[in-house]
Amino acid sequence: MVGFDIDSKFPRSTAKLKKYFYEDLGLTPFKSGGKPTCNEKALIKLAAGSQSRKPQPAAKKILEIRRLQNTISKELAIEFVDGRFTTNYIPVSSMGRFKSTKDVFGKGQNAQNRRKFFNKYLMADPGYLIFTCDLSASDARYVAYMGQELSMMKAFNEGLDLHSHTADLMFQMDYDEVRRQEAEGIKAPLNEFSMTFRSWGKRCNHALNFGLGVNALAEQLEIPVHIARQLYKAYHTVYPRVKQGYQGDIINQIKTNRILTNCFGRRWFFQGNMRDMTKPFAVPAQSNTADIINRRGLIPMFYEERFSEAQLLRQVHDSLEFQIPIAIGVDRMFQMLKWLKESIEQPLHWKGQEFVIPLEIEAGLRLDPTREITIDRKGKETLASLIKEAETLQNEQR
Repeated sequence: MVGFDIDSKFPRSTAKLKKYFYEDLGLTPFKSGGKPTCNEKALIKLAAGSQSRKPQPAAKKILEIRRLQNTISKELAIEFVDGRFTTNYIPVSSMGRFKSTKDVFGKGQNAQNRRKFFNKYLMADPGYLIFTCDLSASDARYVAYMGQELSMMKAFNEGLDLHSHTADLMFQMDYDEVRRQEAEGIKAPLNEFSMTFRSWGKRCNHALNFGLGVNALAEQLEIPVHIARQLYKAYHTVYPRVKQGYQGDIINQIKTNRILTNCFGRRWFFQGNMRDMTKPFAVPAQSNTADIINRRGLIPMFYEERFSEAQLLRQVHDSLEFQIPIAIGVDRMFQMLKWLKESIEQPLHWKGQEFVIPLEIEAGLRLDPTREITIDRKGKETLASLIKEAETLQNEQR
């Protein structure tokens, strides 16, 4: 194998990368606009390999370096204002979601598309608990119930873990065996044992509901095309109504009048080409999520007196984050969370059927780590324990 030395500029030097892969190693170039390229898509294909091309570990390592550099530059190089992370919200995208960018003073950043590790730096103010409330598997639930995909609905109705259920069906395994292997970290004999069976199920659940094709799936999962083809076929075999029901209904709506409607009656006019349906397939599910969070969560918390002590902090697609002063006591705080859950979990209706998107609530002194708050005795005890921790910390800081 031809060796190379990675300097700080090598991973982003198009000329050096093309020379290494296409001249030094003699690989057939990937092209863009008729010219050899080593853009991200080309590196993903080089790293994954195919039935006729060996995987290139160097390409995988270069992708890792690039992403680490991006993480450092985007996630850590943030200007704080008086010790706070700031942003500017821009209502509203075509899906009904908020957008965010630098604030009016040019400080801060996009507040929504942050990597999970960033949460450990977001703390409650002294004397407060911080909360994050997320819709549970919202996009997949819409696909299941709006498309009448019975096998997916079964997982939700019986309280099964959807990703394990999907892996069970796709790989013809026992559900409990998928769970056991996940718990023990046993990797699946697929794509060089890179992930567990549950992880493959999870990746397919997130990738294949909205019309992603085989080649796009290979690029998104960074796997060879022949493996992507196997996953694509298996997924749509076990969940046929994803295409025939959910996606088919959207195609019919567009062919009728090019207007899509979600569960709230909000309408979206499709002006694009039907050869690219990825976005319209996502519209009903993602706009439902936005409407639930905004109409049933954000607006009541901002305007209604019963939520007056809560301070909204961040809205992130399918979740809300806020803080509540510990001085109001556990009973009042718990009641507020109960009201929010009841508001969010009002039933949705679609073509004569009714379904609910559950809200999961977690709390802590910062956004990572947090503890689950269930609306029962156990959840109230957890909340009381966190309030004690916050009070102890507050006394120590005096």
